[in-house]
Amino acid sequence: MANHSWMARNLGFDFGSGGFNNQPSISGRNEFGYTDSGYGPGYTPAPPPPPSSGPDWFGRNEAGLKMGFDGLRSIGNLYTGIQSGNLANKQFNFAKDYANTNLVNQIKSYNTRLEDRANSRAAYLGSTAPENYARDYVDQNKLSRYT
Repeated sequence: MANHSWMARNLGFDFGSGGFNNQPSISGRNEFGYTDSGYGPGYTPAPPPPPSSGPDWFGRNEAGLKMGFDGLRSIGNLYTGIQSGNLANKQFNFAKDYANTNLVNQIKSYNTRLEDRANSRAAYLGSTAPENYARDYVDQNKLSRYT
């Protein structure tokens, strides 16, 4: 009598007969209807499980995630670089305006001192037309922004 327990059906071991009872017949099936591969009649393999959101999913997609995060980091670096360039441009324009304002103020100060000195000199020398002397002297020696 054949033992139809789970062990006998799945492993081919029949405790009742005292040994393995998994000899294939001429049709390629043993006495329980299983093929040499161990699968029963009408066996179809189960489909693979769908991806989960757990650690197993992360482990299988680590390379893809790394590539995605590298792409995000590259975009962030581009944005930061553009912002740094804009800030450097603003700092340069501020420094340029500061220097130009300082230069214009220094030129005005020099020209004022030059005019005062010319008027004092004309008065000291007793010039007949001190205004004309001072104006001519300043026109010859004054500074301008673009000389």
